[in-house]
Amino acid sequence: MANLLPIWRDFEVATKQDALPYAIYADDEMIFSGVANIAPNATEASIRINNICADYLTTRKPYIDESGLDQNIGCPTFSVKSGNTLLAEVRFSLDWSYDPAHDTRIAVAPIDRVIDPRQAITYSTYDEDEVSVEITFDNGEVLKQTIAIAGFVSFSNDFSESFAMTALAVTAGTAIIKPSDYEGVVSVKVGNTNYKVQATCKRYALYYLNAYGGWDSYVIGSTDTMTDSYSRSEFIRENERVAYLNEVSRSWSLATGLMTDDEASRMHHLLGSNNVFLLDMESGEIHPVVITDTACTHKTIKNSGRTFPTYTINVAEAKQRIRR
Repeated sequence: MANLLPIWRDFEVATKQDALPYAIYADDEMIFSGVANIAPNATEASIRINNICADYLTTRKPYIDESGLDQNIGCPTFSVKSGNTLLAEVRFSLDWSYDPAHDTRIAVAPIDRVIDPRQAITYSTYDEDEVSVEITFDNGEVLKQTIAIAGFVSFSNDFSESFAMTALAVTAGTAIIKPSDYEGVVSVKVGNTNYKVQATCKRYALYYLNAYGGWDSYVIGSTDTMTDSYSRSEFIRENERVAYLNEVSRSWSLATGLMTDDEASRMHHLLGSNNVFLLDMESGEIHPVVITDTACTHKTIKNSGRTFPTYTINVAEAKQRIRR
């Protein structure tokens, strides 16, 4: 399997041959072709493929209605070829963290690791065949499970037992664990991440794509306010104003509870996300939303006046509403 790199890290293919024709493939599909030319006073040409490959890395909101595996991450193998000659091969994760110390396989960065029983735990990973799950109950018992990440295909079209099975090349996806499937759950450990399960009595939780290319969630720990804003369209009829259309923009102002420095250090994963969903835990509805905040202040107890930091997260519903 090709090496896995974060998409933010430059991947360059060097060649000393001038005017070298080449093509880039995503798995078996050619996605780009060009010619590599050596610049004046240089000894080799360099082909940087990140910007081309980034458009072929895909993800979607995980399916959180059932426990198990959701293969919601598209992570193809990219190859650079000149004719039939393979020049390089690589895989990228949707990691835009610019964190050189991060293990690219683990796409998990929950803010406070608190899970309400009405929601689901999401644990995204790359290049792992399976993830371990330990569910701890209020009586002290522990249930151990594994969730397979790698899929399997048969060498034989008839799926005969006489043929070996092989793991698929792409091993990326999101493990889903629903605490509501069990009674008396107090904590869940997935991989090396511990989640505390508690009845928060809160209404909203956010699911979001973090900077590592995986899906996390955050329960809104304090207050929430929903607002409908109207953009009215009118015309004049017989010297009277007639309203014929209202465009409705729904938004929420969501306040966090008090945070530790460690928890606040991960707020950028949420506030910087461009793939966010609001879960109404009372109705079960999920709304695609856009975060309208334009900055993430990196708060600490020290720079917050010796008080625990808090944040207000402002989101707007992505789907436009109208009223005629």
